[in-house]
Amino acid sequence: MNSIEAIIEETELEENSFNVVYSNAVYEHFPTPSTVTAAIARVLLPGGVVFTKTVNWDSYTRDNMGAAWKLLNPGHGHCSLFTSVTLPRFHTNAGLEIVALEFSGVRFSEQSLLNTILKGVLSFMSRKTLRGDRIIVIARKPE
Repeated sequence: MNSIEAIIEETELEENSFNVVYSNAVYEHFPTPSTVTAAIARVLLPGGVVFTKTVNWDSYTRDNMGAAWKLLNPGHGHCSLFTSVTLPRFHTNAGLEIVALEFSGVRFSEQSLLNTILKGVLSFMSRKTLRGDRIIVIARKPE
């Protein structure tokens, strides 16, 4: 099995040549996520899958932590932040079909018994409310 680490929109990868493209905690660093997603769609084989995991702007964590949420700090190099609407839209605009959309994680700036209880409740709720601090999109290229 081969793997390649590359800046996909700057490489000359062969069209329809990959079964899987995996992206964990990098989408938020792309200044032009539409270009990246189009490049991913181009190199995926028909039926190929892309896994994308990134920060969720519309999260309970952002509500809880506000400006203290380190992922909002420009020093982390985050150019783009996404929601349950925007991240899947980049994939569908590139011609990919959404297979799964998942959300996870809630954080608080202060540890307390109340926050520990709230974290459990909000983490459970985030799967239905789409407000976990991480978004996972699994999409596939149509056959």
